[in-house]
Order: sequence, then C-alpha cells, then structure tokens
Amino acid sequence: MGINDALALSTPQGLGACVLRADRTVWCWGGDSNGGATGTTPGRPYPIPSLTDVRALAPRAPCVTRMNGEVWCWSGLVGDGTNRGVMAATRVNF
Repeated sequence: MGINDALALSTPQGLGACVLRADRTVWCWGGDSNGGATGTTPGRPYPIPSLTDVRALAPRAPCVTRMNGEVWCWSGLVGDGTNRGVMAATRVNF
C-alpha cells in the first residue's frame, strides 16, 4: 500500500515513521522491539485507532495535536508518568 496523500511526516525517535494524511488521520509503520508506533509488522502502514481531525504531528514523538487543540499520544507516552506501551491514542491531560 502506498501513501500518496501525506501532508506531513514525523519520525518519532525509535518508533518508525508516521504521516498525517489528507483525511486528517495518522498512519504509522516501523517500530521498536515492542511494535513501536503501530504494534504491527515493520514496513506495513497502519492507522492509529481513534485519531481523526488531526491538525499536526509532533516531529519527534508519537503525539499529535487535534483540531480542537487537544494533544493525544500513543506507544507509552500518555502523560501519566508511566510507560504502559499504549498502542491506541490517549488524550494527554495537562
């Protein structure tokens, strides 16, 4: 599967790569020993569940800003002081 509608590219450190697509969803591929950004096979793009209406990707972290200003992260970075390996995106509370 090729992605030909990418608006932005992010390379979260050690977690592969992610793109923001024209439909405002986020797709990632690659990964670390725990599956990294997607929990799937490296090289196969996969949508991050529940991420729609995304405004921007963080350049070096598995996080996004949504159109309403909320920050969402996945792959363990959920802002609660733990590294839980959360594959589904979770809203970060500041």
